[in-house]
Amino acid sequence: MFEKVLEQIIAEFWNLKPQYIFRSFFEPYFKSKKCTAIIGPRRAGKSYLLYQIRDYLIKTKSYNLTDFLYVNFENLGLKGFTYKNFDEILKTYNSIYPEKKPIIMFDEIQNIDLWYKYVRNLADLGYLVYITGSNSKMISKEIALNLGARYIVLKVYPFSFKEFLELKGIQFEKQNIILNHNKIVFAFKEYLAYGGFPEITNQSPEIKKQILRNYFDLALGDIIKRWSVSDNNALEIFVKKLKENITTETTIKNYCRFFKSIDYKISQREIYRFVKYLQDSFFLFGLESQKKSIRSRTYLKKYYFIDNGYISLFEFEKDDGLKLENIVFCSLLKMGKEINYYKDKKECDFIVRKDKGLQAIQVTYELNENNREREIQGLIEALDYYDLKKGYIITGKQEEEFEKGGKKIKVIPAWKWMLMAE
Repeated sequence: MFEKVLEQIIAEFWNLKPQYIFRSFFEPYFKSKKCTAIIGPRRAGKSYLLYQIRDYLIKTKSYNLTDFLYVNFENLGLKGFTYKNFDEILKTYNSIYPEKKPIIMFDEIQNIDLWYKYVRNLADLGYLVYITGSNSKMISKEIALNLGARYIVLKVYPFSFKEFLELKGIQFEKQNIILNHNKIVFAFKEYLAYGGFPEITNQSPEIKKQILRNYFDLALGDIIKRWSVSDNNALEIFVKKLKENITTETTIKNYCRFFKSIDYKISQREIYRFVKYLQDSFFLFGLESQKKSIRSRTYLKKYYFIDNGYISLFEFEKDDGLKLENIVFCSLLKMGKEINYYKDKKECDFIVRKDKGLQAIQVTYELNENNREREIQGLIEALDYYDLKKGYIITGKQEEEFEKGGKKIKVIPAWKWMLMAE
């Protein structure tokens, strides 16, 4: 029924050679020879990663283009494709190459009901399989439940600052930082304002916001459809309120009080559900305190968005401090760090597990006479608690080093920290 369409899709993948940014962070996954589920928010570059995997395997393992069997399940020609049609895929490929056992790549496979049964069977038969998925049907917990240990999970996020600069053609290696300093700083301002979704990188501000609004509507649409959310308006209001509270420790009860203050009837349980839906969909991330009791960690959290682009949609007045803390969190997330925050008498924004040790990081767009003492003392309290000798204050553009309370404090611009951090 779909053989002709499948044959065309497979052949197009062999012939297409798109331009992409090589995402070196994911190279260890390519070498693993394990079936891989590539998940993350929409438009973060998962489909392009399949081309990168293809080209990497051809270059390093002597594969040919025709060794790959690729199907994009968002192709309009596959409208009406169901679980019962899966057998047509290998049948179509084997009609061309009957002796080959292909490497299989399925893009947006979550669109087909019962997809996991088929890809689980392929893994059991010894095929090397890569699958991608964007919406809330493809979350880590469900992959673990449906696919077991057969697949490893690779999470793909919007561009890091390094990848953002590479797409813009700005060299940032150590020897080029001085030469390209002004270009890098200008690019960072754009990255801070609009984030790192690949498609928007070289667009005008007006087009960026239009594209980001489309992404936002699609993300919420997925959530509404997946979990049958009945009050769409309440969900969007909640997201806008979350944006206001980025950098602030808060509770679900606080959001209940907010809805009550605007005469909007919604239960605490429904807000808990909203948080879960947004987190499962890679829109939102909750951060727990490193120090507080398990009870406190359950209900006291700080929340961050997956990308600053979404913050820009609801920004009615400029708040570079909020955006800077969010983008530092996102950078740590993309580095694969384990992240918490510290709060006791004072607060430190991020406690980061680095290899076998910890690192304390404070974030403020500008150190000035109004906040300098508070930011430094919060950092020192965290350094004392964890018995650390050195801490960082990440800023918009300030840079200095000093000692206080027996601790070394390094103040560093965010753009420079992002280029130096690993």
